[in-house]
Amino acid sequence: MPDDSATHPPAHRPLEGITVLDVSRYLPGPFCSLNLAWLGASVTVVEQPPHGDPLRTLPPVGDDGLSLAYRSLRRDMDVELLDLADGDGLARFLELADAADVFVESFRPGVTTRLGIGPEQLRARNARLVYCSLSGYGQTGPWAQAPGHDIGYESVAGLLEQTGTREEIAMPPVPLADLAGGQSAATAICAALVRRATSGDGCVLDISLTESALALQAMHLPGAELAPANERARGLLTGGFACYRPYRCADGEWISIGPIEPKFFVALCTAIERPELAELQYSPSDQAHLRTELETVFAARDAAAWEQVLVGDAGGDACVVRVLHPSQVASHPQLVARGAVLPLPGSDIAHMPASPYVVDGVRSDRSTVST
Repeated sequence: MPDDSATHPPAHRPLEGITVLDVSRYLPGPFCSLNLAWLGASVTVVEQPPHGDPLRTLPPVGDDGLSLAYRSLRRDMDVELLDLADGDGLARFLELADAADVFVESFRPGVTTRLGIGPEQLRARNARLVYCSLSGYGQTGPWAQAPGHDIGYESVAGLLEQTGTREEIAMPPVPLADLAGGQSAATAICAALVRRATSGDGCVLDISLTESALALQAMHLPGAELAPANERARGLLTGGFACYRPYRCADGEWISIGPIEPKFFVALCTAIERPELAELQYSPSDQAHLRTELETVFAARDAAAWEQVLVGDAGGDACVVRVLHPSQVASHPQLVARGAVLPLPGSDIAHMPASPYVVDGVRSDRSTVST
């Protein structure tokens, strides 16, 4: 039987055979390419000599001086140091671009054109190329050239204002706009490749990190617009209701509860032997009282004790889980069973997330998911 793997890649690696050329730095572009690599694409990263991507030295670093973040984001990718201002370096770059299916860049608008690798220049040589530009505010508009980072993009998108308490805005634990932008870019690239399969033509993608952060609020923005100013921590999903928030236990550890549906809150109240609290779930005037009661209940036992009663299968429909420190994630039985966390090369203790894509029972980075 003939081997048709070249034309029909494995289902769990649908982008196998697709080549990506990436000149981006830091997080959004690399996260985009990581998603494409997880799905089977072959990624070549071009960095500026002599030091390469500044992400290489972002703390914490391993014993070899290489950033742990860089190791995780750039796993299984080929890296070349090429000076695009040098004739030989540019020639090698164009050789890679001519053979690529996808190009990812994250410079300010107009920089790639000045370097001789803009969308018109590369697509004139390779009409099938999907050219993806990631930028803070997009390729057009009065803020197109404005510098910035994730905190600014979240601010303009109205996302940052919704975090924290009424007294103080909190910093999200991960750069949401950067990650949303990388994910949006990967999704758009996959869609463009599907279109190219029938049209034969590539395209130019303009992905704004700010607009990607805005898109995360598809469900929340309309309601948030109508709320009074400075209403942080007042919504159902932001801590305003006692039935959806974390609680401290006797040992200082935390559990989180999320029984939004009344039947699940009834199950929780029954399990903690306070069934009378269930009728207060959505009473606006009783939220402070309900929160105080639940704080008292959960503060009476250690988190491990509550885990035996309420968490996971033991808790039935209570919708309670223990709040894990990142160092505890790799040993969680559910994540271990599914192979969702991998050891980080170059470190004896650090871990990195596996591909989140599971197709036909196989994770796209080739690890089998147990059933």
